[in-house]
Amino acid sequence: MYVIEFTESARQDMLLLQRNAPQAVKKVFKLIEELKEHPRSGTGQVEQLQALQERNMVKAYYT
Repeated sequence: MYVIEFTESARQDMLLLQRNAPQAVKKVFKLIEELKEHPRSGTGQVEQLQALQERNMVKAYYT
């Protein structure tokens, strides 16, 4: 299981979201819990970022 740490800015954003959209906070926490267990798969159509794919290809080429 992974650990997710919030920056101070993220904490302030979550407090603001808690006041303005409490239902959204529930969804955010559900997503965070999912990311802790399965950071590379998840809800919806998960796809690796193009920049990461290119970096992995270059790394594989030079090793």
